[in-house]
Amino acid sequence: MKGFTNEPLGIKGPSTPEAGKSDGGDYALVDSKGLIIGEAFRLVDEGEERPALANAVLWSIAPQMFDALEQ
Repeated sequence: MKGFTNEPLGIKGPSTPEAGKSDGGDYALVDSKGLIIGEAFRLVDEGEERPALANAVLWSIAPQMFDALEQ
């Protein structure tokens, strides 16, 4: 598949909130070179949160899941 990475992905985070703000708790998905290829956000709207760590973990194992489905 063109544009698809099958290399292991890492997770960095969580981000820390800025003083006086409710942001933070986001995670970055990084490739083997440490380059950020995506982000999983905790706060998606005012008062609306998502499970950022769970989403980041699922995203990070996507290459292995794809390989397993192809077999």
